[in-house]
Amino acid sequence: MDPKQEQAIKLLQERGLRVTAQRRAVLHLFLAEPSLHLTAAEVLARIHEHAPEMSRATVYKALDDERKAGLLDEHTDPNGVRLYGLDLEEHDHFICERCGRWYDVPATGRPKPPDCRVNAGKVERVEVFYFGLCNACCASAGSVDRMLT
Repeated sequence: MDPKQEQAIKLLQERGLRVTAQRRAVLHLFLAEPSLHLTAAEVLARIHEHAPEMSRATVYKALDDERKAGLLDEHTDPNGVRLYGLDLEEHDHFICERCGRWYDVPATGRPKPPDCRVNAGKVERVEVFYFGLCNACCASAGSVDRMLT
């Protein structure tokens, strides 16, 4: 069995989810490419490449179950589109303002809930987004001096 499939089974079991072919397929997709951030429709399209019989409702349910179990995170991009990504370790996001691609970046040393409080109340979660041009867009625009290495 593919090591990513084995990892998917183990993670589903650890989070108390019943291991189904549908849940494995969704989680495997993200484990195979950990930096992916996809819409539900994109997840469905990729899964249909290998399992065309899987229904839209089933894929959406698997996404929701895995989000609730803390395996996937869900964010809304600046255009109001919901994206899903792997959520196995704390990370921030960099969003390219030209191509729209999302990148996972190491989390900063910010305080973490539940110990984090602000004057307005108790913080439940913290999300950090960085916006700019990704290296690929910088290179294609001839802005090599702006690229990060």
